[in-house]
Amino acid sequence: MKIVYTIAIIGSGVIGGATGTGFASLGNIVIFIDNNPDTLARLTRNGHTTSSINELPQHNPNIIFMCLPIPTTYKGVDLSALENTLCSVAEYLATTETDYPIIVLRSTAPIGTTHSAIRLLEKYSGKKCGQNFGVCVNPEYLRERYAEDDFLNPHVVIIGSEDTKATKRLTELYITITDNIAVIGIREAEQHKYIHNLYNACKISFFNEHRYVCNVLGIDADTVFPLVVESSEASWNPIYGTKDMGAFCGSCLPKDTKGFLKFAKQHALSMPLLEAIIVVNERTKSV
Repeated sequence: MKIVYTIAIIGSGVIGGATGTGFASLGNIVIFIDNNPDTLARLTRNGHTTSSINELPQHNPNIIFMCLPIPTTYKGVDLSALENTLCSVAEYLATTETDYPIIVLRSTAPIGTTHSAIRLLEKYSGKKCGQNFGVCVNPEYLRERYAEDDFLNPHVVIIGSEDTKATKRLTELYITITDNIAVIGIREAEQHKYIHNLYNACKISFFNEHRYVCNVLGIDADTVFPLVVESSEASWNPIYGTKDMGAFCGSCLPKDTKGFLKFAKQHALSMPLLEAIIVVNERTKSV
């Protein structure tokens, strides 16, 4: 028998909107919460239930997804919106009779944020995480243009948890979408999301750097790059480079990275990413 959950989505933009819409399409009761009236009006027009954070007790959600934006400023990552919202969620936890509500952090945030969130929830609710409520991390990988499709067709769902009961409930929720669910620690899940994004950024910058070189040298990058993707073990072997095997060595990689960097400098081509690759490899050798 399928379990129907009552789910609150706090932060109903691209990520929250796709998350809530996806769960609603599977038969769950979903309440969208946001401080943008245009977002709420659009969701209401589409037949969804919208509310305010002060009305959480009226809905008694089993699971609360925190999908708030966490911007980066010149001072660093700004967690103020998340922290303020957690205080409001703690007020709900203090009075609710819902059996073991689960708070799920969906936003990308620095390592340690979830444990800080747990301390805030405990402080302002007067209740204990692991006894009265659960907290999990659930990183998202949704592309803005395809967020709803991505949500319903995930490559993997990751649950960061230290709580068996919370893990079980979130797994029961996601099993209707996929059985490829990985449960890891909270800090590992937080770090995973950053590595996920930084790996994507690194790959884009890698090929942008070589596109610049190709353009200067009059080489057709769009002929070369697809063949690199096909031939390179870094593309066709998913675990290539991920094992703890130290610096790259052998007869090819050390000489070719240094050799091409020397070639680039001889032709006045700036390749800071290639320089960094060599620096990191030399540092790894010395560890």
